[in-house]
Amino acid sequence: MHKPAIKFIYLLVLLMIINLSCAPSAVDVMLRDVAAQDMAERMSATVHPLGHIKSEVDIRNGYGFAVKDYGIITCTHIAARDTMLFQPVMGKADIRIALKYKMEAFDLAVYDIVDGEDIDEYEIGDFAGVRPYDTVVYFGWEPAKFPKIKVIPSVVAATGQVARLNESLAFIDFMGPMKPGYSGGPVLDRNGKVIAIASECAIVKGFKGTREETIIRAFSLEPLPARGTDTGDGDEL
Repeated sequence: MHKPAIKFIYLLVLLMIINLSCAPSAVDVMLRDVAAQDMAERMSATVHPLGHIKSEVDIRNGYGFAVKDYGIITCTHIAARDTMLFQPVMGKADIRIALKYKMEAFDLAVYDIVDGEDIDEYEIGDFAGVRPYDTVVYFGWEPAKFPKIKVIPSVVAATGQVARLNESLAFIDFMGPMKPGYSGGPVLDRNGKVIAIASECAIVKGFKGTREETIIRAFSLEPLPARGTDTGDGDEL
């Protein structure tokens, strides 16, 4: 066998060993899955900042959530009007909200609370510290049981950057059920802090005999302006 071929095989085997050593074991995956389920149970009692964004005619566009020092945050494709209603999932009355600003490139829209009851707020967590195989939770709901929510555990499959409108968006990908109306919801870390907003999904066809999987993409909240800075629309946070 030629020496270049031997070197190639050697490098290939070395790369396989490195990949196997870096990949999580079956026990690791099982433990992380259990951790995700435990975290979901804990989060079930801490979803007060979550709600549905809807129009005056009761058309539910998707989720929104209250964040400390900012207001109600949702995706730009959900922010259909300057004035909307925020319907908390915990049974409080509708809250009227007014658009403060949009950040189209980052799929972020921020609303001010105009009137309504006080609601709890999420704190923003450390998105930069999120790694593949970290546990996260996001939220869903069943139309027949509206507004009851589902706390859905998952595990981060990938992190990365994607370009949009000349901006770079940081994202995390994870798998789980996704239906119309789930977008705009918060993605929480193990500490119950919001690290991203569920924005997009894609259906991935499995191999023959396996089921399709839904990959959900959630974008970082890091582009939100710091308090006291101008948003570009003449508003200050």
